[in-house]
Amino acid sequence: MKTKIYVCTNGKHCRTNGSKKIFKHLKDHEDKLCDKLKVKKSDCLGFCKHAPAVSVGDDEKVYKCVDIKTCNEIIAKIVS
Repeated sequence: MKTKIYVCTNGKHCRTNGSKKIFKHLKDHEDKLCDKLKVKKSDCLGFCKHAPAVSVGDDEKVYKCVDIKTCNEIIAKIVS
């Protein structure tokens, strides 16, 4: 089963704080891990003060103030 990752790309704060870069980084890994990972754009996740925000998995765990290092940690958890 694939783990779904939703990256807020429509919220003003997330866009301003680099969510498109985060989305691209995760999407690049999706190409390598297509059997484990599905990355999608999302509307606002409601964590504007902590942008950019990413929601992961069925339990919808939200990561706030996401950067490339955080993305790599998320990916490592999924593949382990």
